[in-house]
Amino acid sequence: MDQRYQAIRAVLNKGLHVICYEGKFDALPDEVRHRGPWQVLSRGDTKTFRSEYRHALARHGFIIVEQSVGVFSPAGR
Repeated sequence: MDQRYQAIRAVLNKGLHVICYEGKFDALPDEVRHRGPWQVLSRGDTKTFRSEYRHALARHGFIIVEQSVGVFSPAGR
């Protein structure tokens, strides 16, 4: 069964992104949530993910990605 994700960007540090399962942001560790404020960029199905993101999300429940906003994309190629 495929799951849904949400990709979130820090408002003050536009190169900092978090990907987590949709609706699970409040369950993230405090040290992650407090790096915000956050803005939701996108939501989607994990079947469209890059494979390394899909595996990391399944393993850890969230992913922190530090990447330029112009380059960042959770979707596979």
